[in-house]
Amino acid sequence: MKRLKNLIFILVFSLMMLPVVCLANINDELMAATRTNNVSKVSELIARGVDVNARGSNDMTPLMQAAWSGLIEIVKILLDNGADVNVTRGDGGTTPLMYAAWSGKTEIVKLLLERGADVNAMSSNGMTPLSYATSFGGIETVKLLLSKGADTKANIPGTNTQLIDAVWFGNIETVKFLIDKSVDVNGRGHNGETALMLAASSGKIEIAQLLLDKGADVNAMSSNGMTPLMHAANNGRIEIARLLVHRGADVNARGHNGETELISAIWSGFIEIIQLLLDKGADVNANGSDGMTPLMCAVSSGKTEIVKLLLERGADVNDVGPSDMTALMFTARHGKTGIAKILIETGADINAQDAFGWTSLMHAVSNSKIDIVQLLLDKGADVNVKTSDGNTALSIAKSGKNKVDSIIELLIKAGAQ
Repeated sequence: MKRLKNLIFILVFSLMMLPVVCLANINDELMAATRTNNVSKVSELIARGVDVNARGSNDMTPLMQAAWSGLIEIVKILLDNGADVNVTRGDGGTTPLMYAAWSGKTEIVKLLLERGADVNAMSSNGMTPLSYATSFGGIETVKLLLSKGADTKANIPGTNTQLIDAVWFGNIETVKFLIDKSVDVNGRGHNGETALMLAASSGKIEIAQLLLDKGADVNAMSSNGMTPLMHAANNGRIEIARLLVHRGADVNARGHNGETELISAIWSGFIEIIQLLLDKGADVNANGSDGMTPLMCAVSSGKTEIVKLLLERGADVNDVGPSDMTALMFTARHGKTGIAKILIETGADINAQDAFGWTSLMHAVSNSKIDIVQLLLDKGADVNVKTSDGNTALSIAKSGKNKVDSIIELLIKAGAQ
């Protein structure tokens, strides 16, 4: 009897759930019919009572799918049968109009606007229909949205403006159109960056020229201390760097972190841009806020050709930086034997001492750089100089965590006591 009752319960429960299951299936069918542009099937399913606002597994509604795919007949059918024109997708807040603008489906954009779509709706990441159109959708969609009241200033503070989006994606016609509509050519986006900075970093010289012609600030600085010239330098955009310098970029500008244009270019390693900056008057010995000179930066990054160039252009080989360290000391730490030879040949003081009394030899010993140790000894380094706390190169070699017997032998052979 108990088993019979269980079977009856299961049967009744199944019958109760059947309409729900069927409804779920029919809603899935609507999404499938929409994706395949099966107009007759969509009409049939709606006649059978399908929920036109039901969501698929990706949280999209049929209207979103049709708008994204450019299926205007299905869009019309869905709207005529109650589809929510301003429905949003999950937490992201993307609307059908945004999908249509994103994919450049201008006729669908027009239809959705006629049916009440919010032209200035904003997603959770600050994107509006106009933002999507300027990034991906094309000039005709941009023109339509603006004619219907799209706000060119609508964005979440700290996110990109429509102009910046258009620049980033290389849509020059859209850039021209937006500028003609009096958008702020110096408007700020993510990290306080301007459209010119984005053009500089991405190598879009025609757009950079246009922005400069329309009043873009060639020396603007982002919130993280980057100028347009730094953006060009960091990405090896030599032609844009030339353009910016020609249009008045300050080759000795400093970012908020105190880094100069030259130091920024050195860390990036683009020698053509370094040559350009030096040719245009960049100070070859100007150090950053951390005290590092351009030569020290080049040495620390192991860029031999840049080291040679800086020395040829007048870099002070014995200038001191953090803790009174010299370029040779940085080289000794990093074990760059070839660069060490160049510095010594240029007149580096091999016995100079930093703020703690350490010499280049001691730095090489401490970092187990045996080739540098040998080079310095061959060049006459004083093996018995003492630090401010009384240590010598030999005592450092013996007490180090990475004690190297061959270095100790070299020092003793050279007269270390």
